[in-house]
Amino acid sequence: MDATAAAIFNETNRLGGALWAKSTLISGTNSSPKMVSTMLFRRLWSHHRGYALLFNDNLNVDADILLRASIEASICIAANYHLPDGLWLALKQDALHTVLGHVKQFRDAGDMEMVKAAEATCRWISEGLPSNAKGKKLEMKDLADAGKVPILYHMYKALSGMSSHVSGLSIMRGVVTDDGPDLQDDWTRLNRQVHPVWQAVATLQGCFFQAIMLEENGHLETCVGLLTQVNACLDSLGFGY
Repeated sequence: MDATAAAIFNETNRLGGALWAKSTLISGTNSSPKMVSTMLFRRLWSHHRGYALLFNDNLNVDADILLRASIEASICIAANYHLPDGLWLALKQDALHTVLGHVKQFRDAGDMEMVKAAEATCRWISEGLPSNAKGKKLEMKDLADAGKVPILYHMYKALSGMSSHVSGLSIMRGVVTDDGPDLQDDWTRLNRQVHPVWQAVATLQGCFFQAIMLEENGHLETCVGLLTQVNACLDSLGFGY
């Protein structure tokens, strides 16, 4: 990470910490878009801090996993802001989709006690849902479109096959052969230049919408300034959008 990127990352740390401190002061119901945004921002801020620790310890693949999780959280924050009723219904439908899958797994395994417990959880999740609502998995592409953050989805997809899953590319990047060790070094060096900037982008996008939700205009102004800087940094690295 060069000096410019490091300065942006450090300022993002300060902004994120200040905005999280403000976020802890609000209260409301789970279904409120402001509270959903705060729950998601809590996840994003935790991932951001974890990324910094792993990056500084040169645990690059592990840092990339948290980078991708940060991008997911930021996409959801953006979608929650732009969707007319927020993301609460979609979150409950995703939870229902997951637990319905558990019901099938337990039934296939013949564990009827766990089937009963999972079905009870399904009924609890379904409370308050429209009568025609069904379990539905969250789809990052749809959420990124709703949140108007195509840059985040581009980053999310780029990370999926290259580092954040056990895939051919993610495993082969750690294999060094006699005829190509420099390629691995170049790959790692490039990622350590670009990915901290991506992390800053994800966190700043989340900060942007959270600042609007909390009506924190001073933090919003700071965020806009940092987003301008980080976009220029991406351009200089050849990753402008």
